[in-house]
Order: sequence, then structure tokens, then C-alpha cells
Amino acid sequence: MALRSTAAVAALLTLTALAGPLADPAPAAGCGTARPGDLNGDGFSDLVVTEYGRTRLQGGIHVFYGTATGLSANPAGTAPDDQFLTQDSEGVPDQSENADEWGAALAVGDFNGDRCADVAVGAPGENETTGAVTVLYGSPIGLLTTGALLLTQNSPKLPDTAEPNDRFGAALTAGDFDGDGRADLAVGAPGETLGRGFGAGTVAVLWGAPAGLGAGRAPSELRPGAGVVGGKAENGDAFGAALAAGDITGDKRDELIVGAPGENGSGSIQVFPGGAAGFTKAGPAYDRSTGGIAGKPAFGDAFGAAVAAGDFNGDGKADVAAGIPGSNRSRGAVAVLYAGTDGLTGTGAQQWVQGVGGLVGVPAAGDRFGAVLATGRMSAGKHADLAIGIPGDAVATVSNAGAVQVLLGSASGLRSTGSKLLSQDTTGVGGNATTGDRFGSALAVRQIDGTGPASLIVGSPAEGTTGTTTQRCGAFTVFRETKKGPSGAGSQFWRLGLTGVQGAPAPGVFLGYTLA
Repeated sequence: MALRSTAAVAALLTLTALAGPLADPAPAAGCGTARPGDLNGDGFSDLVVTEYGRTRLQGGIHVFYGTATGLSANPAGTAPDDQFLTQDSEGVPDQSENADEWGAALAVGDFNGDRCADVAVGAPGENETTGAVTVLYGSPIGLLTTGALLLTQNSPKLPDTAEPNDRFGAALTAGDFDGDGRADLAVGAPGETLGRGFGAGTVAVLWGAPAGLGAGRAPSELRPGAGVVGGKAENGDAFGAALAAGDITGDKRDELIVGAPGENGSGSIQVFPGGAAGFTKAGPAYDRSTGGIAGKPAFGDAFGAAVAAGDFNGDGKADVAAGIPGSNRSRGAVAVLYAGTDGLTGTGAQQWVQGVGGLVGVPAAGDRFGAVLATGRMSAGKHADLAIGIPGDAVATVSNAGAVQVLLGSASGLRSTGSKLLSQDTTGVGGNATTGDRFGSALAVRQIDGTGPASLIVGSPAEGTTGTTTQRCGAFTVFRETKKGPSGAGSQFWRLGLTGVQGAPAPGVFLGYTLA
């Protein structure tokens, strides 16, 4: 494991591999806060960033730690500097292989309840696309590999069987679905074949426990055409291609939102209510035929290709945004459904499109507005705001440079007033908007400095190392938080080659492909 830290910390991080895939790790002691994304319990949210293309798509992750002055590769205190981990790092189960895609999906949550957040790393290409997930635990000295779990569909207790093209780990989300105070992990396998339904998809749920993820209740499976899910497994549904968690009913238990962007050729989402006994029933499915949702289902819409949950109107219940990036020749759109008395309702649903309803920008084929979504309180007030990735957007005359639309929440829900369209042409933002940067391909919202609104982090995985179109090494930008939303002034631009960032620039690394 490559670390920039004191000898004492390095010694503590010299670790051994896990003997079995569902062994019981000892919870870390001494973590200080329950702040989302705080891996070392110091009160500041931290950031995990993927190097998706590292060494022929083997993959890797960086961990950057938050401080009172923002994200840093050289933080004060006991946390290590930028950590770079691969499957070849000491203590990480398995080994790196070409096309594993380790880090293609990420989720952060406190799976053992020790008040230090933990990290799940998806590798959907592992073992000829059967897929795998690695779980790493947080501690007062940062992310550890002690007690790391390697999960596949062949792991003890896990339902189903690993098969090529399942892509187990292609989507991940963490949420407290049973209300026990510990995060649970949902894992999408959107390529799973069910009967004659090739690529129908499934979702596995592992339950948090004091001894670690999966150490208590047996994992659950949500499978179209069986159990609580209902419906029928069909070719290309891709159930589980996108996942999100949020408390839609206000009962202190998160609901699981599952995207199936291939359902009936146009896509849908389905909500599964949380409960003390887990998922005992399925909530309704929503698509463009649902009353209140604008538009009509069309082949290739990919409704539900991205999903996110946040309380946009401040009523104490999570609302849901669903990306429709394939809509209108991939110009894209986003549908927003609000929580009612009995869950989500189409009443008052919104549809957001570039250049419409007060939003700036000009929609164009291939923009893929809504391909990526993230929520969090990025401005003053108690309402969640919504960030929408537009990775194919043209900036001025620069094609596929990418942009991000930010909508601010209010007592009446999301609104265009105060909305922002951010790109690498925004004043104060580092780098240059160049052809194919794909700025907005990944998004995260984190309260990195521990106070006030949260910061928006945007990945541009095809960014050139010097702002040119060469290399496609990747980068990410941390926007400064303000009461009026993310600001380019004072933003941080991160890439390989900067002091404190581990690893040298190389072609096709795609830093910033995934953020959490």
C-alpha cells in the first residue's frame, strides 16, 4: 500500500488479507462523528476518487481527506495523505487483473456503526464480468484494509451464482434500510440473466451489523419476477443499473430506489420500502406513463439510468430524481417526484430540460442531460439541492466538454431561480474546457470543511493533463460552497502530477470516473 504518512501510521496500516469472504471484522474504535463520508471520524467528510482506466482497466482508488480548509493531499492530524489503493495493495483481497474495473462504482456508509464511514468498491468486470465488491473499513487513522471483505455472488450467504456478464457491483448504494443505525449495502447486478430474460438484472442487499457488513442477518435479493419484486424478468431490463437510498416515508428507515433503464425499452424506477425486517414488500414502479410525469415512454429513453434522493422541499421526507439521458435523441431530461403521505406521488412532479423552464443552455443531441445525479445541501437553508451531469454538453463551440446544472431546493421544491450551469469555462474553475473532457461524468456532494453548505465535486475523467486533448488522464474539481450554491471562485482543480497526489499522469487513467 502506498501511503504518505508517519512511520507509526504506516505500521498500523500494514495489514493481512481476509481469510474468508464474510469473516467478522473488529469494529474500529475511537471514531468521532457520524458525518456522512467521514472515514476517519474527525468531523470532515472525505472523498474517494476512482482511477477507472489504470493499467488496462484494472482500476484503483484515491482517498483524499477533508480538513478545516477543504480537501487536501497533505492533511494535518493522524490521517494519511492521499491514499492510493488497488487490488494489489497489501491487505486488499484478490489481485488486480485487466478489465476488473475496480472502482467503477463506489458507496460510502457506516456499515458497522462505529461512527467512521466505510467504503464499498465495485469491480463489475472481475472474473470475466461476473463481478465483485470489496468493502474497506474506516478508522481514526483513515481507511484500512484490515478485515476487508471480497464479495461475489459465490460468497457464502450471498444469493445467486456468479456468471459471466452479471456485472455484480456495477451499481452500489448505502442506506439504513432496517433502521438499526447502521448502513446497509445494495449491490446491482444489471446483467444477471433470469430464466429467458438475458440482462434482466438483480439487486443483492447486505445488512450492516456491529461486527461488519454481512455478519448478521443473511443477505437479501430483489429479483424481478420473484419474491417481493413481482413483474416479469425480461431481456435488457437492467434492473439494478442505478441505485439510491432515502427516507421517502419519514419513518427513519431508508427506502431503496432501483433503476431499470431498459424496462420495456424505455426504463422505469421502483421503490422498495425499508422496514425492521428488511424488504417485505415492493412499492410502485414509475415511468413516463405514470400520471403527473411529463412525456411519453419512448424506446431508448433510459428512464432511471441515474437516480438520486434528497429532501428538495424541506418537509422531512426524501424526494426522488430520475435521469432520462436518452430522451429526445439523448438530449436528456430529469423527472422529479415528490414524497406524499404514502410515498412518492406523480402529483406535482417536475420535468427538467436544458433551455426550458428558466434553465440556461441549449439542448443538443448527445448531451445526455441527467446521465449523472447527486443531491445535498449545497446552499443556505434546510432544503436539498440537485446537481445534474451533462457530460456531452458543448461549451461554447467545444463539443463534449461537459457541464453541470445545479437546481436549488425551496419550500416549494426545486426551482430554476438561482440555478447555475457550471463548466470549466466558469470563472475560477481550473483547467480548460476541451473537446471530450466529459466534465460532469461523475458527481459527489460532501461537507469537506465540516461547516455550512456542502461542496460539489465534479469529475472530468477524459481531461488532458495540460488542458489539451492528449492523454485523457482525468481530473476532478471541488467547487467552493456558498450560501447561493457552488462557486467557481476558490475552487480546487485536482489531477495526477500535483504535489501530494500519488501516481504519475498516464494516458487513459480516467481519474474522476467515479466519486463518493
